[in-house]
Amino acid sequence: MRAHAIVVSLTASLLLMCGCTPSPVPQAPSASPDPLPGVVASPSPRPSPSPSPSSTGTDDGREAEVPVDTAPSAVTCASLLDEQTTSDFAAAADDGWTYLHDFEQRMIDQGNLVAKFVEFGGVACQWGHPSTDNIFSYAWSPITESDARQVEHDFTAQGYRQTGEFGGRLHCDAPHDSSLEYDHCFLFLEGEWLYSTARSEFGMLLAQAHRS
Repeated sequence: MRAHAIVVSLTASLLLMCGCTPSPVPQAPSASPDPLPGVVASPSPRPSPSPSPSSTGTDDGREAEVPVDTAPSAVTCASLLDEQTTSDFAAAADDGWTYLHDFEQRMIDQGNLVAKFVEFGGVACQWGHPSTDNIFSYAWSPITESDARQVEHDFTAQGYRQTGEFGGRLHCDAPHDSSLEYDHCFLFLEGEWLYSTARSEFGMLLAQAHRS
């Protein structure tokens, strides 16, 4: 099952990185882990509240609310997951796997670089077992060339490794062991960028972003 594979891969990576021996699902720490340790930007402004629905008259004189579409694009946390992954995540719900709604706000509050995805008009998403290290985080947003250059410069300064993959420039934090996949990766393409804590999922995320 895809959800299980993502959870096992991330858990194994975290255990190997800290030198621990494999164990069952990690016990809940005091707070949800920062998904991107060591990479912090200046605090991003909180998104402006969505405007209230506009209204228009009806035949009987009553005011009818008309929803205002404030979404910057058709890309959403749900649309970035393909049908198989969506099905797998739903099947894993009985085991406590769930969508963590506070992820964007946590990133904003922490001044984490992932908050840039929200600042630039995109989405930052997280699934997992609440208050554990068993998580899958991903994000997408448009990005200008100048912003991309600045962010990539920051990655280079912090030791991130750049490779040419998935048709773009992939920046990943250096693995602690050559047998491990990268833990946090950012993919830059023309006019957009993506983030994933599972490097293997960029193909899905990219395909889904371009379908939206």
